[in-house]
Amino acid sequence: MSYSSELKKTLKEISMKKKCCRRAFYYGESLFTSSKKLDLSFDFTKYGYSEGEKPDRIIWDNIKCPSCRNSFLRGVFCGGGTVSDPEKSFHFEIKCENERLIDALSEYVAENCLEMKKTVRGDKFSLYLKRGDDIEDIMHYMGAGKEAFAVANEKIKRNISNQANRRSNFEVVNIQKTVNASQESVDAIKKLEKKGLLNKLPRGLEETARLRLDNPFANLEELAEMHSDRISKSGVNHRLKKLIELADLD
Repeated sequence: MSYSSELKKTLKEISMKKKCCRRAFYYGESLFTSSKKLDLSFDFTKYGYSEGEKPDRIIWDNIKCPSCRNSFLRGVFCGGGTVSDPEKSFHFEIKCENERLIDALSEYVAENCLEMKKTVRGDKFSLYLKRGDDIEDIMHYMGAGKEAFAVANEKIKRNISNQANRRSNFEVVNIQKTVNASQESVDAIKKLEKKGLLNKLPRGLEETARLRLDNPFANLEELAEMHSDRISKSGVNHRLKKLIELADLD
């Protein structure tokens, strides 16, 4: 059974004690069930439509009380709705063959819950949501609290995952910068060594150069700790830049 089918089963099992709410549910379900699936003998006159009238409008008299509004939307979803498994993606959609009817539903949802985006898919018009927050809200409105919690939980998991990915990407970039900077200084020091200039450098500068050659992947803090005399990270960085400048001069 698909995730949408399971949700519809859950929504249909929600208890509706008031007759007007049950009527609103079945009204919404019948109104948005595809004509290909709807029993051709279904009588819409009991909902206020005239004989032979095409039901392309919502008759608000069928929605009597505040809880009827929730029941009606549950019925609408059971008739023409789909929703993806939140573990795979965030997508909530209601389809209808009649544009006037989908526009009326759009206004209804905007007044009572939230705004949905409209699109055309083949011969059907659709209202849809793609944000986890919006899908969570409409699930709550329809009375699917457990499913709304599942969406909220998945949002948290994705947020944690995204933060971890951003941290990982940041660390990779920093490592790459360190490697690039290290390679530049190592190349400069080797150039000075090849020309016999390394042992002619001031003692501190020569020590930094040799430590870098021996420890090409050490960061500035680690290099600073290796020096015989106390030196800061910025001091090490300054010396490495000086070595690069000297190599460029020669």
